[in-house]
Amino acid sequence: MERVVLVTLNDGLMLPSGFVSQATYECAIFCRVPDEWVANDSLRTEFEALIPEFLYGKHFRNGNDDGSRYVYQNLRSKTLTPEEVSGKIWEQVQNSKERRYWYCHAFPAANEFQSVEKSLF
Repeated sequence: MERVVLVTLNDGLMLPSGFVSQATYECAIFCRVPDEWVANDSLRTEFEALIPEFLYGKHFRNGNDDGSRYVYQNLRSKTLTPEEVSGKIWEQVQNSKERRYWYCHAFPAANEFQSVEKSLF
């Protein structure tokens, strides 16, 4: 059995000086995950930690060649209700100035998320 989880976070790019250029939008990621990745209606902490790797790459914590690095805050997740899943709320959302959307499926064997097109979610 699988679940659909919506993860949201705020992010930015930290420059070598330490200044963080915050994104002007919130990131929202719809994820299909196995039941065992969920606890208390959200992603288990160890799987939430995979979301930044999905967005920025597996080695994002090492920074970029120019000394900058992606940073994030306010990462939170919630399991969608059966009504939200049956209503396929992810089909009704659109990128806007306030929020950008991504779609992914969990691959437990690789312990990672992989991007999918909205139409294939």
